[in-house]
Amino acid sequence: MVALASTANGQVQRIPEFEPAAVIGVGPYPWGVAAADALGQSLQDPDLDGYPEVAVVVGQLDITTGNPGYWNGNTGQVVVLRNTQNWANPADGLDIAQTILLDDVQPNTISADVAWADMDGDGRLDLVVSATTHFDGNSEPGAVGIYVYRYDENSDRFVFHDYGSTTYPVRGLTIADFDNDDDMDVAVGVDFLIYPGDNHDFISVLKNDGTGHLEPETIFNLGESNDPTGTVVSGVFDLTPGGTTLPDLFAFRAEFWDGVSMTNLDGTDFEMTTVTPDSCAEWDIRDFVASAPFTSGKMSDDIAAVAGDGTLHVIHSDGNGGFTHNCWGGNDDVYLGSGNPLTYRPLGITAGHLNAGGSKPDLLVAKEGIVFILGKGDGTFQYDAQDQRYSPDIGTANGLVFRATIADLDQDGFGDIITSNHGAPGSISVLINKFQLISIP
Repeated sequence: MVALASTANGQVQRIPEFEPAAVIGVGPYPWGVAAADALGQSLQDPDLDGYPEVAVVVGQLDITTGNPGYWNGNTGQVVVLRNTQNWANPADGLDIAQTILLDDVQPNTISADVAWADMDGDGRLDLVVSATTHFDGNSEPGAVGIYVYRYDENSDRFVFHDYGSTTYPVRGLTIADFDNDDDMDVAVGVDFLIYPGDNHDFISVLKNDGTGHLEPETIFNLGESNDPTGTVVSGVFDLTPGGTTLPDLFAFRAEFWDGVSMTNLDGTDFEMTTVTPDSCAEWDIRDFVASAPFTSGKMSDDIAAVAGDGTLHVIHSDGNGGFTHNCWGGNDDVYLGSGNPLTYRPLGITAGHLNAGGSKPDLLVAKEGIVFILGKGDGTFQYDAQDQRYSPDIGTANGLVFRATIADLDQDGFGDIITSNHGAPGSISVLINKFQLISIP
């Protein structure tokens, strides 16, 4: 059964529906989650099969307390789940293929966020993990920085490849070829859990030496703020000559209630431009943001982020490294409704495709459970806070969704949803999209 959407701004979009959520236990207090085609069906058939796998970090640190000292003493983990391609029953679609322990490299390390990327140029995706720490006073803090795990075809497993240290505990990360040398580099923001008192408004960039090994970090100071950067995203925000080949960066500054656009000059230097909101809005944004081409036909990416009051802000790239935002009489803001955990920090938000709009990225937001917002392709979104279809059930009341991602797990052409449910016991929820193409008279 497929339902039709209501009319919004003269446009009609069908609202996707989902199979009942399959809930898979992965360990206490999971955090970052990512999906990509990284494995074959088995060791005997290791070739890529087009079906995305899922990686989730289990941080062993209760973020809901807002206190990095609340640690259960266990090492941070990365759980890799193989796509079985058996989606007749969503509970059978993922099997745990490997559990990686960061303690095997550095003791007491807490995993935070995770991403897939080909770091060593062999054509296979590797795992990149950001690591934060704890301050419980009873044991030594763990090493902080970036861990790279390379896919090993002989064992069909991910093995430790490199560790790049950072000055501060880090969480949100973005991966791109910042210096245009065909090697994937890493940018990361300071973990929001770090204790205040010093300037933590930094972004660290770690270059890839061409073999998947990370060079020492370059730190960019975003201002004299006591609040940490939290998360940085990459995208094409500068279309001036030469700019389109170099990914740029964007981050919010919580203490300043604004954002920072970092135009990539040559892969080493970034020009910082402050992005201020209109007087009708304050960007109380402390962690996760998303970048995507929300406006069809426009070559540069836009930014979306959710503030603590439940407002989704959409900031439009002007193509020159700057951004515009209009909430007076415009549609640049979407109110998602009140309710926890909008009062918590942080929130997860990701862009992807949930219905037939291949050129119209949608947004998925961690809000109590999850909500999705359908992109119209003109930089605005369709959403109704009173319509429960925009808030599919994640299948468990145990744990808050702080991260979520969109991936076509069953390869039917429409994005499915994977959530990371932060609790003890922790889990991920898998929601298979039932969307079907039909003609609308």
